Amino acid sequence: MIISLPVQSEASLERAAKFLDDFNNFKEEFRSIGCSVDIPKIHAMQHYDQQVRDFGSPDNFDTEYTEHQHISDAKNPYRASNKREPVMQMLHYVHRRTAIEMKHQYLEAISSNSANPEYPISPHRHSLGS
Repeated sequence: MIISLPVQSEASLERAAKFLDDFNNFKEEFRSIGCSVDIPKIHAMQHYDQQVRDFGSPDNFDTEYTEHQHISDAKNPYRASNKREPVMQMLHYVHRRTAIEMKHQYLEAISSNSANPEYPISPHRHSLGS
């Protein structure tokens, strides 16, 4: 793998750029048969050459964050759908999950405020419901 070399030279960057050009030429073929190539990892490859020139070789570069996001924002919502027109169901799923996460963060902030009573909190009981 050219891009995983611990040290990059001008020759290895040129070779990687040629492979990337070849890949870009074939991306349309993948699209034509219905494959998505709009993936953060694929987009990041377009900037590899300049990033190596600016910051050096990407030691221990990891795409785990985007993989995790793909699972939580695409795979899990799809599995939760009934598979008929899944995109709208997936969007609702992600929207609801985000709303619950925001509510949970808010409630945690209120709970931690009791340790710092500079701003008094309401004596009412808080719950995840409305």
